[in-house]
Amino acid sequence: MRNLTPYHRLAGLAVGVLLLATVSCNSVGDDADAAEAVIQVTGISTSGTSLAVAADAKATITFSVFDRNGKSTNFVNNVTFDEISVTFSPTAVVPDLSGSLSGVFFPIGSSGNQITFNLVAQADRPAAGTVLLADILVEGNDQLNRPVAFTVTVTLSFTP
Repeated sequence: MRNLTPYHRLAGLAVGVLLLATVSCNSVGDDADAAEAVIQVTGISTSGTSLAVAADAKATITFSVFDRNGKSTNFVNNVTFDEISVTFSPTAVVPDLSGSLSGVFFPIGSSGNQITFNLVAQADRPAAGTVLLADILVEGNDQLNRPVAFTVTVTLSFTP
């Protein structure tokens, strides 16, 4: 059996400290302010774009809530969405909007979740043939009040 010199022991200790620092300071494990939830949008549908129907133009976003590290199943990582902002282009065709979402709560690990909201009020719908891009930002937080947000872009084609 071989005896370790003090230099070998010191070198082994230094390597151990470096390994621990590398593991504990990675980008996922070191950010306590980052939510564990990752949102993946799986579908977007619209309704109310036909001017023949007296209705607001609406969008439905379908999404899944994934865990960023695969280990967080605790309820504190569940997500609540409470704000929505929509910016249209071309601009000045319909007004941009922002507002509140209420009662929108989704557990981590869930899929097939949906949020439906009005994009363009019936009175504000543009003429038939108009095509708009709506950039949608949905914001919220998990139960530890860490921010969670996602963005999607939807095309609205208004028909007669």
